[in-house]
Amino acid sequence: MRLRLTSHGKERRLKSLGRRVVRHVSVRRLPCDVSRRSMSRCSIRESAEKDGVRAVARAQTLTVLRRLDGERKGAVVRFLRESALIDTDTPIVGLRGADLTAADFRQANLTEANLEGANLTGANLTLADLIKANLTGANLTKANLGGAYLTGANLTLADLTQANLESVGLRGTNLRYAQGTTPEQLEEQAIVLKGATMPDGTTHS
Repeated sequence: MRLRLTSHGKERRLKSLGRRVVRHVSVRRLPCDVSRRSMSRCSIRESAEKDGVRAVARAQTLTVLRRLDGERKGAVVRFLRESALIDTDTPIVGLRGADLTAADFRQANLTEANLEGANLTGANLTLADLIKANLTGANLTKANLGGAYLTGANLTLADLTQANLESVGLRGTNLRYAQGTTPEQLEEQAIVLKGATMPDGTTHS
């Protein structure tokens, strides 16, 4: 019983951290570039793609992530995704270059999350849901992707050197120019590869 309470308390603390960071970057109010004449203020959700408020939010997020351990990094990114701030098509907070080394994403729902260019070295993505996620150019060196679902995900130019891909689902996944793995290795480890674009550009039947 004590162990369950301890675990539950830890989970609540991680969720609280995620909420605080997301609240800070998503409701912080700064002058919008498009409103300089009137100096009206707007939140990041109301901002346009090139507004300075987004650059500030991105800088703050990357700074926070560098200071956290793996569990807390995972908590922050989960809440960024749940708050629709890192959607694949229209990311409000870009995570290119983000320090997500050793981040804990076990069983995380990162469907359609935009992690393009993020540093996920040694990250734990066991059983994570990464369906249609954007991992273009991401560094996944030594990451654990065991049992993860990557259906329709984009891993173009991703670095998979020494990554664990045991039982990973790669249906329709784009692995063109991915580094650190071969079609033979993928066929040996993945549970499904139908329709996947392989590192050499061929499509798996």
